[in-house]
Order: sequence, then structure tokens, then C-alpha cells
Amino acid sequence: MPEGTYLELSKGASDTIYTVPANGYFVVYGSSNSNSYARIFIGTNGLADNKASYHASAPLHAAIPVKKGNKVHLSYTNCSIQFIRFYYAEGEI
Repeated sequence: MPEGTYLELSKGASDTIYTVPANGYFVVYGSSNSNSYARIFIGTNGLADNKASYHASAPLHAAIPVKKGNKVHLSYTNCSIQFIRFYYAEGEI
């Protein structure tokens, strides 16, 4: 379960790789820029979450559980990223 404490991660360009500092959850939130295809994808070690929309300003949210040291790949198309966060799992801090 999430601890409630999180790290705000820097917003990198699409295809950025993040290394997580502890066990927890990698979360991305954004919105589509127009009425064309928009998506957010995050993945690591066989786990992935992919969200897509065809509507302007539609919210896009992706989240996956991660283990300490995992490298998470973030890719997005035609969307604005509001935040990228790592939430610590209970007992990690």
C-alpha cells in the first residue's frame, strides 16, 4: 500500500528512464492536447500501464507498483504532463 509520502520527479521528455529509490508506486498524470490520439505509457520488468484518449483535455493517468532499483520507462504522445511522482510503499521510510 502507498505510504502517502511521495517524491515529485522532474518532467523529462518522452522516452525518459527513471530509476526508483525504494519499493512503491510510479504515477504519471497528464491531459491530452487536442482531439487527436494522445497516450501515456509506463513500464518496467513486465508490468505496464497504457492510457489513451482522442478527446481534448481528457485526463490521462497511469500507475504501476515498482521495486527499489527498477528502471521505469515513460513514453507519451500529444499530451501535457502535470506531474510524475514516486509514492513510497508502507514501511519504506
